[in-house]
Amino acid sequence: MDIKLLKLIRTNILRKIITAAFICGCSVSLYSQGKITGKVSDESGTSIAGVSVVIKGTNVGVSTGTDGSYSINTTGADNVLVFSLMGFTTHEAVAGGRTVINVTLVEESEKLDEVVVVGYGTQKKVNLTGSVSSISAAKIENRSTPNLSSSL
Repeated sequence: MDIKLLKLIRTNILRKIITAAFICGCSVSLYSQGKITGKVSDESGTSIAGVSVVIKGTNVGVSTGTDGSYSINTTGADNVLVFSLMGFTTHEAVAGGRTVINVTLVEESEKLDEVVVVGYGTQKKVNLTGSVSSISAAKIENRSTPNLSSSL
């Protein structure tokens, strides 16, 4: 065989090996991308709707549905998911190649001052000079009106 022909064959084989290695490398990086699903609940096991689930350091995020479930696409195993909702402590979870992450959020119990909503803002009840009245949820539920504003 001719030496030039052998070099050409060797070059073609090396190109194919390099191409195959590149394709395998791309496949591995695509494999690290994935979808994470799960459910968010409170300490008693009740599902929590409206929890914000965000990939830390990005603006990629979703909210949990009425049954507390979520599904988010991640870009790698090192992603950190941040679960947050007002009234609960924020929770972070490392994806770590997992496809299912179920989270239990702990209620945040901070004592708030009594606040009254007025037509032009909010004020503390102790700072008001006028009269204040309140209505309980039970009284609103017992009324047969088409919407909340009509009940008030």
